[in-house]
This record gives sequence, C-alpha cells and structure tokens, in this order.
Amino acid sequence: MSTETPPRPRRGVPAVILVSVAMLAGLGWMLWPGGGSGPDEYQAVTARHTVRLTVGDARTWSIAVDDARGRAASPYSVLVEPVMTHMGHAIAPAAARPQGQGRYRVTLGEQPMAGVWNVSVTINGPGGADRVVIPLLISS
Repeated sequence: MSTETPPRPRRGVPAVILVSVAMLAGLGWMLWPGGGSGPDEYQAVTARHTVRLTVGDARTWSIAVDDARGRAASPYSVLVEPVMTHMGHAIAPAAARPQGQGRYRVTLGEQPMAGVWNVSVTINGPGGADRVVIPLLISS
C-alpha cells in the first residue's frame, strides 16, 4: 500500500511572474516614444556626476552635467559617442560645446536611424574621466 502525497504548490512562481511583468512594463515605459509632447530627457548618475541628456531633435542634443552636490560642473570636455549595438552601427564621437553653467550642446555628424541607441557620455575634469552610458530611443 502506497500513499501519495499531494503536489505542493509552487510558492515562487507567482513572484517570478509578478517580477517579470513589472520588468517588462518598466522596459516598455522607458522605450515608448514620447508622443511629440516635447523633448525627451534621460539621466545617468555616477559617484561624481549627474548627466542629463535632452533630445529635442535627432541630431542636436543638450547635456547638463552636475557634480555630486547638485551644482553645475565645469569639466574640461564632454564627449558623446552614440552606438546602436544590436545593428553594429555607430556615429563618430562628437565633442559637446559649452553653453555655460554645466550645460553643453552637441550636434552629431549624421542623424541617427530610428531605434535604441547606447550613448556614452565621457566627462573629462579635474578628477579624471567619468563615463556614463545612457540608453535612449530615437523614434524618427
């Protein structure tokens, strides 16, 4: 005579499903086109800087660089390198022009094609180089 134990409910499955749905919703929200309501703004933070990248049109972008205390930073240079990794495409690195008070503007040599880009922003300042990579979506 054998007795079978009833199957135990899987306790971790609902949590995994919930986390997966939340991650997909977050990714969809990040990649959803702005809908023309104005420029799209992206932000990345390091131990020394906060970088905000504003995309008004596909070729000309604004960059704000603040130090760790939230004050406008004064780096020696800011370099922008857009790469579309999944397509093997890159745009030549471009130096951002200072606009005053930690604000910079960069005009790319060519218009990026629509899709997801990883934009490396390198800040060269008194403490050495600091780099962030900002994923952004170019919708047109």
